Amino acid sequence: MKKIILSLAIVGIVGAVVIGATTAYFSDSATSSDNTFTVGTLDLKLSDDNETDQDGITASFGGTNLKPGDVLLQQSIIVKNVGSIDAHHLDFQITLDPGYDPALADAIIFPASDPQNGMRFGFSTDEGDSINILTYLLGTYDDRDYDIYRGNGVSIWGALAGDPEISLADIVALGKIRIVPKPGNEQGLIAGTAAMLWIHPQIDTDLTAQGGTATANFNWTLEQNESQF
Repeated sequence: MKKIILSLAIVGIVGAVVIGATTAYFSDSATSSDNTFTVGTLDLKLSDDNETDQDGITASFGGTNLKPGDVLLQQSIIVKNVGSIDAHHLDFQITLDPGYDPALADAIIFPASDPQNGMRFGFSTDEGDSINILTYLLGTYDDRDYDIYRGNGVSIWGALAGDPEISLADIVALGKIRIVPKPGNEQGLIAGTAAMLWIHPQIDTDLTAQGGTATANFNWTLEQNESQF
């Protein structure tokens, strides 16, 4: 009996050793490294006749020694997204420095029928590539290359309907103007593209005040998303 018990104990010990034994398997490792995340840029630059791709430019528009009936040369500002991210819209606002002459601001006019683009924005002066801002404000614009809104997202189609002469003062009073392109007209907003604002100001023949000055600032903001109102 003792031999049987001893034999069973030995079998149990051997079984325990077998159960506790470790089996070897092959393994290998690999790593995906240098997974870099880089933030893009939305970068607006301005150009005019003598300054190129700047954050701020000066004396792009204007005239001196003006008198009633003068027609200034057509002038322009180029706006360009030199960044890597496309924008959704462009905000534009004209402000006047304190102390300006109100009579002069009212007398600087932009005729909507002007064949040299009284105030037009786009990437060419062709009607299919740009918008006549003046006819849009008068509510007579019938070419939907762009839409224009107030800064709060409300359309300004026809905001100056019935105004016989849109003046610098009228544009200033509108505040922020939001330019939203239709598909195919995103130049100036898509990364690496440029668009232009043309203006062709005239001096109203009704101007009687002399010696006045008005200094205007054309302010631009490029924004990524439609929610940025």
